[in-house]
Amino acid sequence: GISQAQSRNENIKGAQRTYNRLDSRAYASYGILKTNALLSLTSEEQPENQPQNRYNFGLDARYARIGIGDAYPRMPSLILDGRRVRGVTGDLLLGAFNVNASSGEIIREVRDSVPRTLRRTLTAVRPSFGKGENFQWGFTYLKAKDEFDKNPPVVVKPQENVVLGSDLLIAFDDRRIEFASQASFSLNNIDISVPEFTVDSIDAAIARKTIAKSDGDNLKKFLPYVTKLITLNENLVPINPIGLTSLVYETAFSVNYFGNYLKGSYMFHGKDYSSSGATSIRKDIKGYNVTDRLRLFGNTLFLTGTFENLQNNTSGYEISTTTYKTMNTSVSLFPSSTLPNITIGYVVNQNTNTVNPLDTNQQLAQRAIDEETKRYFVQMSYDFSLWGRHNTTLSVDIANKDDRTPKNQDIKSMNGFLLINTTHTFPLESTVGLSLSKNTIPQLKIDSSSGTPLAKLVLEPLDYSTITLNARYKLYKDILKLSATFAPTFGDFERTMIESSLQYSFAQNQALVLQAQFIANKASKISTQENTNDSFISLLYRIDF
Repeated sequence: GISQAQSRNENIKGAQRTYNRLDSRAYASYGILKTNALLSLTSEEQPENQPQNRYNFGLDARYARIGIGDAYPRMPSLILDGRRVRGVTGDLLLGAFNVNASSGEIIREVRDSVPRTLRRTLTAVRPSFGKGENFQWGFTYLKAKDEFDKNPPVVVKPQENVVLGSDLLIAFDDRRIEFASQASFSLNNIDISVPEFTVDSIDAAIARKTIAKSDGDNLKKFLPYVTKLITLNENLVPINPIGLTSLVYETAFSVNYFGNYLKGSYMFHGKDYSSSGATSIRKDIKGYNVTDRLRLFGNTLFLTGTFENLQNNTSGYEISTTTYKTMNTSVSLFPSSTLPNITIGYVVNQNTNTVNPLDTNQQLAQRAIDEETKRYFVQMSYDFSLWGRHNTTLSVDIANKDDRTPKNQDIKSMNGFLLINTTHTFPLESTVGLSLSKNTIPQLKIDSSSGTPLAKLVLEPLDYSTITLNARYKLYKDILKLSATFAPTFGDFERTMIESSLQYSFAQNQALVLQAQFIANKASKISTQENTNDSFISLLYRIDF
């Protein structure tokens, strides 16, 4: 296992804070039984915030696994994708039949915070058939619900979320041919403190015209079934599940033969879909993606091309539809070790919608989108020996955005860097780097007399460059190591960064690391206010056992 303790003092933008952390991991095994333990403690743990400490104890007996504490379970990515769950997580892995399950707290109650949060628990279960090597068919159920005091007044609106889904994998010929698909449907109630629907209350809502008659008729039809899954009242999203606005699905098919990997995929994400286990899903989007990667001449030449076409307004009820098109192409050459590797790429992004930028309705015209961004990039790397071993990396990236609407928010940028890492013939490693950035970005014009921004955007340059010098020296074998970095930045954005660290390995499995950093900031186009300097100092102890 490994354990480390760290104390760190920071002074960022004039605010000084001290952090203390302890992290420990331990592993053991006996026959088919394996155990692991994790403990992470930090001074950032405060009762008015969400948990920062972490702990977990797990047992693995090949065909069954169980963990108690903090876990990050992954089921189909549309339903549960690494959300922290504090509770119990387990897997039954029999091959022909499997079960993945997790249950616990994902948000703890915090009464003194703004906004106040309620305790939310989550339970997810996924039975599946097949090992997952060439076939697996799974079904997933997820439910998350807030705990709240039903006595009025209700300060925070408690929520409830239910997701049902299925996923399928079929593969042949050592997965050279693969079909994968997943689909999920959600019901989300944004306030379960309101009384639940009955047939009479639905009729009353129809009479008040707060619910359409067609939606009300569907609710009455499914009332006996939906109430077994989720609290059913006027805050259910979607109020009419028949509309399928809370449906998401993704499907992909790929073949990999003769050095050619070809994959096509399609996705549909409804605008009302919500899963408490996968909060970063992009909603209200649909479209397809095609990728082709070709390997030639003994894997020395790679040709890659990708085309993606996506659209929003999946429900068809919005005033406009935005189309997002992306074409990405690249050529990579990896010749012998005596020659440099090189990648050349070209990317085009086009975003358009159906709004007329010259519409007489100014609020509507401002929502018009018609832009194209073209990007060109070259990346090279080369290893050679000359008074030491050197690794050289060169990158140049040029992008131009053309905004064809009257807003004229064009952006031009050119970024490049050269980096040389050297392992010298004596106990020294060094890094020398140079980065350049030239940009033209739209900014609000400032009235010089009053200092107030004008309702006009002008294109302003923002150029800066950074030199990086780093050295890592073994003062005494592998026992005492010194590292130092000096990195000044010049131009429209100015600062100087100085960093140093000292590592002392006083035993074969123990080390102390002292690290300090100081950043001298100056006023620039990014911030016209006088900047304060930033700094930190850290002491870390590490032991392997």
